[in-house]
Amino acid sequence: MESFATLANGTSLENPRIFHVAEMHLKRAQRHVSRRKKGSHRRRKAVKLLARAHQKVRRARQDFHHKEALKLVQAYDTIYLSPPEDPALQGWGCMALWLAVW
Repeated sequence: MESFATLANGTSLENPRIFHVAEMHLKRAQRHVSRRKKGSHRRRKAVKLLARAHQKVRRARQDFHHKEALKLVQAYDTIYLSPPEDPALQGWGCMALWLAVW
């Protein structure tokens, strides 16, 4: 995705690409979990670390969304949402895109 959102005046909000930044940390944490023996104490610790890494990504996305929404609300009186015009962006086939947006 090129931009997070495009406003009516042509201004585009940049996509922070939070997942791409955290991808290496998530991969490493997942490898640690997969290499541990099931039922072991070290695996439980690794699972907790992996869950914490996923939670960090989720909170970073939520923080970005809240901050951008607040900026828009403070800057404009009325906000309208329009569905995407491209047929490829409509329907259930683009879940990765919707995860990146909201």
